[in-house]
Amino acid sequence: MKKQWITVLLSALMLLSSFPVFAAAAVGEVWYSEEFSSYPANSGKIKNFTVSTGLDARVLDENGNKVFFSRAWGDPVIFSLALPSTEPTKSVFSAKIKMTGKEISGKLFNMISGEKKLALFTLNEDRSIRLTDGKIVGTIPDGIYRTYTIVVDWEQQVYDVYIDKRCIVHNWFLPNGFWMHPQTVEFQIDEGETETDIYVDNIRIYEGEELPWQRTFPAESVNNEVLEFTPTESIDSSVKILTDMEFGDSVNMVKAISQHNGENSPKGAAFKWESDNDGNGYLRVVADEKVVGGGYFDVVNNDLRKCLKYAYDIRFKINSLTGNASIGVLDAK
Repeated sequence: MKKQWITVLLSALMLLSSFPVFAAAAVGEVWYSEEFSSYPANSGKIKNFTVSTGLDARVLDENGNKVFFSRAWGDPVIFSLALPSTEPTKSVFSAKIKMTGKEISGKLFNMISGEKKLALFTLNEDRSIRLTDGKIVGTIPDGIYRTYTIVVDWEQQVYDVYIDKRCIVHNWFLPNGFWMHPQTVEFQIDEGETETDIYVDNIRIYEGEELPWQRTFPAESVNNEVLEFTPTESIDSSVKILTDMEFGDSVNMVKAISQHNGENSPKGAAFKWESDNDGNGYLRVVADEKVVGGGYFDVVNNDLRKCLKYAYDIRFKINSLTGNASIGVLDAK
């Protein structure tokens, strides 16, 4: 009887030991899973996906694969995802990202909770990827996709970083004071003087700690519809033009001033309109080397006072400069 009791007890223990295996396999709620394949090519509206700025922000058909695409040029690219108001123990943030361009800076996986913001990844102009305290964890290759994954343990206030399934950082501490689960996850690529493009695919945000390549996600239907779309090809179609001057038949749109050494002395420069080969015209400025003086013309636009930065573009040529003659461009007083 004693032997039989022991046998039954051991069997019960063996049976109970198998239950945690099934419990560990349970995963938390998926808050966001997007492969972009269910949207038409050139679609600009994506469910739960907010694009607040960026040029040409749309779903792009890249060699038969749908990805999100946007361009930073004069304006940053900012897009974000709203998350449910929950308090998970652990959560995962993952995305497949490619960037091209000479000037790349910004923030990836910027956690926003109320007025608090925490960028778990910072992109720097030296093409490095840094953590919250400046630790370098990788670089940004030009034109190559990489999958960035972050597993956050909100209770322990630590997080792991994976790049292309490889664990780069384990149990890295979150900054003090940011203990709340974010309501928004934001991605931002800063604007620069040259074009920077960003491509994003396979965004996964969910509760738990199981890594994306170890679990399955709901399948998406593939939408092969293509919408009409004209990409931004020139800066003229992507920014506000404050002043556009083509000297068609006169120079009346500018204020030309001739400087000289006294009221009775000859004028320092002469301004007149002349025709050119394109059928429009140009402003000709002539200064006599025998006269001490010069001249200038003003382009006035009060909207410049409202601009933090602007571009100035002029086409001109110099036939000759002799002696101490000189020319200056853009005297912004």
